Amino acid sequence: MSSENRIVKLNVGGTQFQTSKSTLIKTDGFFKTLLETEVPVIEDESGAIFIDRDPTHFRLILNFMRDGHVKIPKCSEAVNEIQKEADFYMLSGLVELCRPGSRPMCQERFVREFREIKSETDFTNAMAISQFKPVLIVHQQNGNMKFSENDRIIVKFLNKISNQMDIYLKSGAKYSVNPTTKIWDWSLHFKDYISEMPEGYLGSTDIFIQSLENAIDSHPYLRSISIS
Repeated sequence: MSSENRIVKLNVGGTQFQTSKSTLIKTDGFFKTLLETEVPVIEDESGAIFIDRDPTHFRLILNFMRDGHVKIPKCSEAVNEIQKEADFYMLSGLVELCRPGSRPMCQERFVREFREIKSETDFTNAMAISQFKPVLIVHQQNGNMKFSENDRIIVKFLNKISNQMDIYLKSGAKYSVNPTTKIWDWSLHFKDYISEMPEGYLGSTDIFIQSLENAIDSHPYLRSISIS
């Protein structure tokens, strides 16, 4: 057996792992330096290389070194922990995967950023607020589809205008549609002004944004809202 194919035992924070040397030296970083230079190695009583780190995400670290890519958790505090470990092991590719712009935004994050309308009382309160400032109600339904690039485009647009109006999320469609259908819809309220997204385009990202921009631009007060 060649030296690169030999099994290396690792003790990461008290948890044992085994992998091949070839996996550990495949990617430039902590382990390649550790195994190919004269850096002192600490071993436990069993002869395993001891690494004084939290082992929670080490399986993901190993999988990244094996395959060059892993699925990063969505909307999880674990992402920050993984990035910290990736920094320690000097895995720049994994660090990049952990950056916000490199991983998908999910519905859970969207829900946390905007208030939800879950009852008639919530809707009544939103309408009361609309007498003093613009209120946008976004109807959203994923159906059978995952949160996608088009969804992220819409959320990015909503974030741009969120300082100028109150934005509420309401699950489901305004009209009766198949629950498996992807839905993005909106209604805009300010004093006596009400505008709605045209019917028939409930899943269209372009129509969602363009029609909302037009509605904002058609109202003298709302026109001052920055959407660039």
